[in-house]
Amino acid sequence: MSIIFINRSSWRRWKKIFITSYILLSIASLYNWLDWMSAAFIIGSLALLYTPSFDEHPTGSFYFGSLTLLSSIAFLFLPDKAVLYLVLTSAILQFRETFYRRVSPATPIILLLMTPVANDIVQTFGIAICHLLIVSLLTTLLLINYFQRRYRRRLHPLWLLLLLLLTIILNIGANTFRFFFLVHFYILPQDPTYNLLNLIAFAACLPILLLTRLFVLRSGVPIPPPRNTPAPPRNRLLLIGNWLAGLSLLIIVCIALTREALHLPPKLGILVKILPY
Repeated sequence: MSIIFINRSSWRRWKKIFITSYILLSIASLYNWLDWMSAAFIIGSLALLYTPSFDEHPTGSFYFGSLTLLSSIAFLFLPDKAVLYLVLTSAILQFRETFYRRVSPATPIILLLMTPVANDIVQTFGIAICHLLIVSLLTTLLLINYFQRRYRRRLHPLWLLLLLLLTIILNIGANTFRFFFLVHFYILPQDPTYNLLNLIAFAACLPILLLTRLFVLRSGVPIPPPRNTPAPPRNRLLLIGNWLAGLSLLIIVCIALTREALHLPPKLGILVKILPY
């Protein structure tokens, strides 16, 4: 049994090592790629903090660890910061599932929306819907996590996607209204009415607040209170899997930093840069 399972003290020691390592690797590799002070990053961080944890114990899944290894291989052929971000977040999510709780379905969506990739994707749809869409989606996810945590109800992923779809529809309608007035009345950014229209467009999405609460209360599955059962023995193979994920991340970060130091461009850019309107 000692070959398969690992004692609790060693498990806790490795937990601290992984946390410290991932924080340092995140700062070293993505400090100049993520917009740490943007509204999307701040709201996304709050949404992650409010992520409910209904499972009592960690899982035995290695899904995100496999994704880490595959995305690390992809980085060797496509050395882009977006791929590096995928490697990093996959390793962190695997760490969470191994040492804490199962990853919420909303978490990967939040992590995606916090990146410049999401903003580039949204801008490809044009002027009418790109304004505040990312912030609106992240606000909806924050509300979903908050109400799930407050009422101890788990929302099915399909209901979560439906709420996000309703947010997109409301955002399209609000920003079409905004765009019409900007063009029809020749309102420029320096005009005070410009900011007023932005606030009105954002306020038009506020009904999602009531809808999110309604969905969680009506469609959410009640979660019984924790029973404080003892944690099952920790499998050594999962720890080895996390070592492999962390090691592959370390190698990829070293490669990325070396390329930056040598000013080497990516072999194939995957982000579409669009000039602001």
